[in-house]
Amino acid sequence: MKRLVAATALLLSSVLTLSAFDINTAYRNGTNMGITIVWDSFTGVTYNVEGRTDLMSGSWANETGHTNVAGTGSPIYENIDVSSYERRFYRLKTADGMPSENAVGFVKCHVRPTNHLILVGMHFDAFDQTLMGVFSNDQLRAAASYTNADTVFFYNTGSDTYEIYGLKSSDLQYHATTNWDGAAVNPALVAGDGFWLRGGQITTETNTVIIVGQVIDVLTQQIDIVQGLQLRCYPFSADIPLDSTTFDACGAQRQTSKTHPGDDISIWKPDVESYDVYRLNSNGVWNDFNGTAKKGTNFVGEGFWYNSKNTNTTPSFVWTETNKYLGEIAYDIDSDGMGDCWEVL
Repeated sequence: MKRLVAATALLLSSVLTLSAFDINTAYRNGTNMGITIVWDSFTGVTYNVEGRTDLMSGSWANETGHTNVAGTGSPIYENIDVSSYERRFYRLKTADGMPSENAVGFVKCHVRPTNHLILVGMHFDAFDQTLMGVFSNDQLRAAASYTNADTVFFYNTGSDTYEIYGLKSSDLQYHATTNWDGAAVNPALVAGDGFWLRGGQITTETNTVIIVGQVIDVLTQQIDIVQGLQLRCYPFSADIPLDSTTFDACGAQRQTSKTHPGDDISIWKPDVESYDVYRLNSNGVWNDFNGTAKKGTNFVGEGFWYNSKNTNTTPSFVWTETNKYLGEIAYDIDSDGMGDCWEVL
């Protein structure tokens, strides 16, 4: 009987230990060619890094050069070359088939020079959800004058104005352009946010930056949509066709006549510096504003303008989306909302 109790206690101890298996953090490793994944390893356990480029299709596969990593009982810092990918997702899996409870990923954004703009979307949960946490102080180009620095534009829906920040070369901290010589600031940057990146005035080369974060693993996300303009993106780590979003079901305004226009989504095309605009038609479909058959998609790393025509008081409606890839990351969600890493699909 004593042996049975001891064996049961040992088994429970092992299960509890292994169930706390996740990726602690991931970050760009000092160059724009790689990222580092960090986890607490167990002695005697062998780990494989698995990767994929899309959470909505395909499957996980061992990442070449990052298999059979021996646990040491200490944190492991695994450097991964990402030079051949524009985006990628990663998780860990032990040699006996147990996955990490979370996954991470990255997307590259190409900041064009000389005041050119790109519209970016935050499709990850950053491990540090601030401007400094996402871009550090060595990705965006710093300068003594904010006109020459790469700048970040957040849109304030309350005042219908931009809040603009740049990296000042004298202290390598972010400053508001309206108070450039004042105290450094570090605004929040969370999943679902859209924002502009603009290349510095005197820059001559495209600057590639990398956004790294945790794959969003909650069941649902809710975002208030207010009347008028706002910068947004799909609040999950995946591409989504506009016709697959829930805007219509959540209360977006359909076009019923010229005097009752539908809501608009505008997607910036940096190569031609113009928008593709899609309007919610009377049948609940997002149609090209110019009448072509073109359909819109929000890709990972890209933001969009949402223009709500609804005259309801703020918010016009609450945009609620459900996670469409949850079974493709580490674990299913139980009825108690906790991850169970033994229920891997």
